[in-house]
Amino acid sequence: MRRTLLSAMVVAILLGSGGLSLAQKEDGGKPLVTVAFSGYQALMKDLEWIDGLAGKPGLPKMLQAQIAMVTGGKGLAGLDQKRPWGLIVKAGSGDFPLLAFVPVTNLKQLLGALQGVVGEPSESDGIYEFSAGSQTVYVKEVKGWAFISRSKEGLDAAPADPVKALAGLPEKYTIAVQAAIKNIPEELKQMFLPLLQMGMQAGLEQMPGESDEQFALRKKMSERVMEQFTTMVNELDTLTFGLGVDAQAGNIHFEYTITAKPGTATAKQLADVGETKTAFGGFLMKDAAAAMNFVSKLQEADIAQVEALVAASRANAQREIDRQELSDEDKKNAKQLLGDLIDVLQATLKAGTIDGGFVLKLDATTAAAAAGMALADGQKLNATVKKLVEQIAKDEPQVAKLIKLDAQERFPAT
Repeated sequence: MRRTLLSAMVVAILLGSGGLSLAQKEDGGKPLVTVAFSGYQALMKDLEWIDGLAGKPGLPKMLQAQIAMVTGGKGLAGLDQKRPWGLIVKAGSGDFPLLAFVPVTNLKQLLGALQGVVGEPSESDGIYEFSAGSQTVYVKEVKGWAFISRSKEGLDAAPADPVKALAGLPEKYTIAVQAAIKNIPEELKQMFLPLLQMGMQAGLEQMPGESDEQFALRKKMSERVMEQFTTMVNELDTLTFGLGVDAQAGNIHFEYTITAKPGTATAKQLADVGETKTAFGGFLMKDAAAAMNFVSKLQEADIAQVEALVAASRANAQREIDRQELSDEDKKNAKQLLGDLIDVLQATLKAGTIDGGFVLKLDATTAAAAAGMALADGQKLNATVKKLVEQIAKDEPQVAKLIKLDAQERFPAT
């Protein structure tokens, strides 16, 4: 049976109950994870706009039909369709309590409509209790909000203003998740990070057919990932992911936002990025089906580490070329092409800024895509690509016919 959005919220609480336990002092209550949903009415408006974009109306009606089927024709009677929903995971005493809240006009009526999904609850002192397998869920209405928890005590943590507790996320996104990294208990960090590192090291066994150089490179990359993850856990403030629909601007957008603790190396790095300007803003076309722009300023430590990985990759790739069944001339040409490409990459890294973009445009009969990136030595890359196409023409003439160099020159060579 298909679940409605509300029943999915209940299921999330049930699934989130297992394995989250950690002894803490009685000074918990700080939010760790906040999930925000803009509400039923906002969702329907978004679906109507997407319908118009796709030219195939029916999404809102399909959702309404599914809800009617699940509720036995009662629909979402008792639900306040205008206000947002939310779910908050906090650092509690002994565990991580989950508290969900849904706006209602009549909780009893809504539970009656959802009886086919959640069953018939028992009621005592205004608290509804129902079971799903081995889990028990408690629901209570307070001033037009249905609060849902895994314990009666959890209902006591209901915020006085649920909308305020969502920190403005429903106004920006259809659905969003915000993780307060700064509120992860120190005990959990001390327990989790070493276990994660042990797990990664245990998985770093040399695989059959993997050379010593390949294994060393993979190990170095894994160590770099672990370093970055540890830095993130220790220095980030919040991490937010949001999916939204902006009918006025005419786009569907997915965003993520990172904030760092003041005074940390990550905060300085983000501040440097904020002062960086892109030269590829033109990719963000209003009539594009999809568009992306990225710009980042690299720190000296990051450049040094990435250069070490690139150097190792160069040596490893050259050894792999030597193992191939190629003529000496072909091996020489392959190494030259590879070396030229890596030279361009290294020069770009040393410049300290990564800047580029992508755009995709569609109409009824055609699709066109373009991408660009700032390079420290574009002329060398151009020459290398031409050599590569010449080699392809020798080996695969039919493929080479599909490639047209210098198809359009818009900017003078510099």
